[in-house]
Amino acid sequence: MKIKKEYIILIAVAAAAVVYLALREQGKIQYKIPVLEKISTNSLDRLVVEKEGENLELAKKGKIWYIQPEQHRADRGKVDKMLDSLAEPDLVDLVSEAKSYTPYKLDEATVIKATVYEKGNLVRTLYIGKSSNNYKYTYVRIPDDSRVYTLQGAIRSSFEVKREDLRDKRILFFSPADIKRITLTRGQHKIVLVKSGGDKAEAEWQVAEQKRGRETFDIKKIKEQLQSISLLKSSSFLDEAPQHALLTLELEGVTVHTLTLYEKKEEGYPASSSDSDSPFILSEGAGKEILDLFK
Repeated sequence: MKIKKEYIILIAVAAAAVVYLALREQGKIQYKIPVLEKISTNSLDRLVVEKEGENLELAKKGKIWYIQPEQHRADRGKVDKMLDSLAEPDLVDLVSEAKSYTPYKLDEATVIKATVYEKGNLVRTLYIGKSSNNYKYTYVRIPDDSRVYTLQGAIRSSFEVKREDLRDKRILFFSPADIKRITLTRGQHKIVLVKSGGDKAEAEWQVAEQKRGRETFDIKKIKEQLQSISLLKSSSFLDEAPQHALLTLELEGVTVHTLTLYEKKEEGYPASSSDSDSPFILSEGAGKEILDLFK
């Protein structure tokens, strides 16, 4: 009799589970999805990303984000991706209440914990798991809630960025339109170009000084290169720069920007700039373009 009773109970439990799943599939079981308040990324000034093997901390000074504690300038685009994901996370559905986190990469070993602050005050923490199979959602948890939710968008990869890859690889920060004076020095050769005509569209570059150089100089070539130079990025960083420079390029605008190129190595051209906190490597193609400005 006791066995029969237990058998009936098991059937009832199984039937209830089937009914629950069917109703949930049809949307007839209601549960409340937390709505996370939108926060302004402009006011955030600290970001901490905790993950297995490497933790990252970034701090904002003025309008620039820096990697801590090295104070390396961070890639603003990559930082913005992380901040935007935390500023307005859209929780879509409740996935699990079972407190089993491993299948979602929300367990202690694989979860990514991201926290943002404003003036020392914690603003938001989000526990980030893996992306869904279709890469449309990310499994997440929020503080003081043991349940697993899906979040709109595949955001985990933005937080998996390595410290070195998060560094801003731009080497000069200037607007080509602001440059009024260019000085190129290579060995005993030197040329100085100045822009005449002020900020007018018809302003022209003219040779103001030339030392041990050719009688003629391709001014148009330098003018065209200003735009590409402003977009140059390093391929990697160095601990220290070599001693002997091949060429120095000085650009005067709102401030003075300096780029120095050194003897080519196997991986490219070592270089340094006034706008970069570390020496770096330029690709062979980028280095050759700069050297070709002054032969």
